[in-house]
Amino acid sequence: MAARGRVPTQRQGLAAALRGLHLAAARPRTEQLGEHTCLTVHAITGMFFGTALPCWEDVEELAHALNAEAQPLRPLWNAACAALAAPLRSAAGRPVMKVIG
Repeated sequence: MAARGRVPTQRQGLAAALRGLHLAAARPRTEQLGEHTCLTVHAITGMFFGTALPCWEDVEELAHALNAEAQPLRPLWNAACAALAAPLRSAAGRPVMKVIG
């Protein structure tokens, strides 16, 4: 995203980093990653596209399956968790209901 001039949001940062690791690992198939982890193809896809916020252990497992260190991802995971916990606000500053998934 940053290469295209867009700054990822706190929630998108983790997914963008995981996609970068996936690309650096020569883009192994999600089925292949699932065979080397306890993660489902659906969970892995959700992590890559930012539609799921996994637990830290799942991030570690996917990073290791992609031959990468997980620890540099920890601040991105923390930011995504914080963004998920923060209340959403409308343009007028009023709280908005958050829909996940």
